[in-house]
Amino acid sequence: MATNLAIAVLAATMIWLVGLGPFLLVQLPITLLAGSIGVWLFYVQHQFEDTFWAHDEGWNFHEAALHGSSHYDLPNVLRWFTANIGVHHVHHLCSRIPYYRLPRVLRDHPELAAIGRLTLFQSLQCVRMVLWDERRRRLISFRENAYPHVGHEQKDGCPTKSDVVISSLANKQSGIGPRLTTKPFTVDNLQRDERRSDPPLTNHRKEG
Repeated sequence: MATNLAIAVLAATMIWLVGLGPFLLVQLPITLLAGSIGVWLFYVQHQFEDTFWAHDEGWNFHEAALHGSSHYDLPNVLRWFTANIGVHHVHHLCSRIPYYRLPRVLRDHPELAAIGRLTLFQSLQCVRMVLWDERRRRLISFRENAYPHVGHEQKDGCPTKSDVVISSLANKQSGIGPRLTTKPFTVDNLQRDERRSDPPLTNHRKEG
């Protein structure tokens, strides 16, 4: 409360000294930039390819903390500016560890450094990771869901629904096999089928 009051007094003093227009001209871009960085950090720390999502019966705290949050391995300067929040999997495992001791945890337990590690360049690819693939247990892009490689080796030898659909459509075009007379097979239809057949997922972010 005292901190908020001090900020309000400081802001009011600056507005009184320089005027509302100049104050906003300086502060709004700073606020927008800081907010955008915060949103980006939160996104890549939870929305990356090999993250961990599970149904209620398969969820456990330690697995979700270590594998459901990334280790955003930033350059030293950016680590300092972001208060080591890139060591996010350790933060989820034990949120009481202060930010200045998170690097020490990685030094004392080097095996944690490789878990969920993302570099600054690799994190740019997380933007397209928007769909959870229940079979492959990872996030995928819309394009990967809509146009998978037909016939490529799948986990446990089982093709995806998209594989079956595209193969059927290819057979229809070539005159091989029965013609499709049911509703169109679209990504939306497939996703609705999944929601009907599977219980809801519990995201890894279970914070107190």
